[in-house]
Amino acid sequence: MLRQKFNFTGFELRPYGSAVTGFANKYSDVDLCVIDKNPEKDFSASASYQENFQEWRKEARMIMIELYEAMNPQRSKSCLIPGIISQQLLSHAKHPIIKSEFAPLNLEFDFSYMDPSLLSMAKEIDRNSLFIQKLEILIEIKEEYS
Repeated sequence: MLRQKFNFTGFELRPYGSAVTGFANKYSDVDLCVIDKNPEKDFSASASYQENFQEWRKEARMIMIELYEAMNPQRSKSCLIPGIISQQLLSHAKHPIIKSEFAPLNLEFDFSYMDPSLLSMAKEIDRNSLFIQKLEILIEIKEEYS
């Protein structure tokens, strides 16, 4: 849906967190990392971890604000993506995120942006895992709902 409605072709979404590690329960949310396939900035270019983190955080805040504003034009109460009934932008959090709720499945999910610690975990995910299969089923259900 993001690719269809927005210029999202340079990005991909990868799940991470408890849903991927197997520690999720029926009350857990789904964490999604927005990954820039062609990043303009190298967050490892600075000498210190603190400088790298500050640069990443500025970029993450900017991307999360742009994504939120694209999905919620003029800060309207309704998201352009069908089924999402609420969204909250937490741009000043240590790790900026967009909290979202997908009503048809009573599913909460969070978008974050290219957190380096998350990327290393995401690379270890087996793409044929049960979680990926469940996401594909959810996408099919969402398409039927739309």
